[in-house]
Amino acid sequence: MHTPPPGRGRRASDGELLPGERITLTVRCGNQSLWPWRVDDNASVRLRERLPAGMTYVGAYWPDGNTDDPWDYDPVNGVVTWDFGSLGSDDQRTFYLVLDLDEDITFGWVTNRLEVYEMPKLDTDPIPGNNTFDYAMHIGRPLYLPLIMKNK
Repeated sequence: MHTPPPGRGRRASDGELLPGERITLTVRCGNQSLWPWRVDDNASVRLRERLPAGMTYVGAYWPDGNTDDPWDYDPVNGVVTWDFGSLGSDDQRTFYLVLDLDEDITFGWVTNRLEVYEMPKLDTDPIPGNNTFDYAMHIGRPLYLPLIMKNK
C-alpha cells in the first residue's frame, strides 16, 4: 500500500481508542551502533509484529511516499514483517502501520510487541535484550449519555 488507506483514522497517541476505529501507528526502527559497526551487507534487518487479538491489518506505507513495499502480512498468524535491508551505524527507518480495531475488541490494555532481528543471523548482538519493544494502548468503552428532552 503506497498511500494512506481511505476512511477515518487517527494516531494511537491521540488518546483513548474505541472499538471500530482505524488507527495509524508510527513505527521507527534503527541501528544505534556507532561507526564502523553496522549490519553485515549479506544480512538484512527485519522487524516483526504479531498483531494483538481484535486488531486487523489494513496496510503500511512510508511517510515520504516511497513506493517500495518491504513488508509482508501473514493473515493466518496475524504477523506483519518488514525487511529493511542493511542498516548502517546510527541509521533508522520510519513507516506507518494502519490497523482497524474490531467492534468486539476487549476493553482495557492491549500490548503490541515489536521484535527486531537479523536474517540470516551473521553477527553477535552484544545487547540482545534491546531488540523488543512493547507498546501498550488503552481500548475504552464508548460513552453514551442519556438523552434528556424538556417539554416547553
